[in-house]
Amino acid sequence: MIGLAYVFCRISGAGGLGHVGGAFQLPNGNFRCFATENPSGGAWVSWKDKGFWEIDCQPNQVVDVFRQERVIGGVNIAPYDVYKIKQQNNPNYNNAVNTLAWCAQQDYIIFNPLVPVKARTCLDDVCDTLSAYGLWMPWTVTFPAPNAWFNSMVDCQTYNV
Repeated sequence: MIGLAYVFCRISGAGGLGHVGGAFQLPNGNFRCFATENPSGGAWVSWKDKGFWEIDCQPNQVVDVFRQERVIGGVNIAPYDVYKIKQQNNPNYNNAVNTLAWCAQQDYIIFNPLVPVKARTCLDDVCDTLSAYGLWMPWTVTFPAPNAWFNSMVDCQTYNV
């Protein structure tokens, strides 16, 4: 079986460093779309307030889900700008679903060299979930800014949302 996954990027997010969200195909052919928005912009945010969302949709609705403006925590969240599509032979659906559920319950933390805790941002949630799906994803340590990470995926075309 072949599965598809999307990586979306909001270029202006995080003060120009970028912001990412993702989607992966489920066994029934639909997609699970998700993102961690961090509407407060805080360096550390409890998992309950980090603006995580997920929506299941039909294949022809994926781009529209990320084209929408959202209001999370009273903050307007801009739509995404661009996306890439990646293909995976023999995707691990259960691993991706379980990893996404784990990511949803992790606090948001921007890497701080003074604190011995790994960063846990929108980028980590997307990278970990799509890696669990079976995709090779660039390392977040090598490309810690979402725009750089998104642009490092040169094996697939970029499309405008």
